[in-house]
Amino acid sequence: MKMTFRLLAVVSMLALGFSMAACEMSESCDPATDPNCVPADAGTDQTTDTGTDQPTSQTYHYVLIQDLDQNASGDRPGADIDAVELDKGGSPLYLARIEESGFGVEPPTGSNRNFSNALGAPQGTCIGEAPADWDPTTFVSLGGVGGYLIGSFTGLAAIETGDELTVHACSGPASESWNASVGVATTLTDPDWFQVMTGVGVTSVTIPNLPVVPMN
Repeated sequence: MKMTFRLLAVVSMLALGFSMAACEMSESCDPATDPNCVPADAGTDQTTDTGTDQPTSQTYHYVLIQDLDQNASGDRPGADIDAVELDKGGSPLYLARIEESGFGVEPPTGSNRNFSNALGAPQGTCIGEAPADWDPTTFVSLGGVGGYLIGSFTGLAAIETGDELTVHACSGPASESWNASVGVATTLTDPDWFQVMTGVGVTSVTIPNLPVVPMN
């Protein structure tokens, strides 16, 4: 008799175990009403990662050329800019857009007052030739101190440490010098312009380590 009761107890426990396991594996059981029900997806991470890696610093995209000529005069006053080139180790890139610009104390009066003349590849018509033969449609004269242009390159290319920047300016006296800076904004008043060189004529520089400009 005792063996019978024991056998029944074992069978009952096994049946209860199978019942709980079946409930645990069922996707239709309700954990709110069935204490033995464990959802099939229990133990898995149900959270959705909605975060993305956001940049923490701004990218340098823009170049600023500022005229330093304090003796600007004549029909080609100040620094004469033919083109600005960015070499990232492959095909050179050139200015594709003038973002902001302004003439200095002695603005030009001819066709060399067109800032779009500084876009694209250099024409080279004002290098090593007599000034009388220069083609004023191929460069812009900044007009002396206060003159400037801000431009961006093809594809809004980033300006990065190790790139080579070349300013193609016309041959001229030492007074027709200029500064070149790189920055993260399109306005002259932005505080984060970083000067990379001062030059006369055609001058190049390898972009040094650039300061980090935090995101606004």
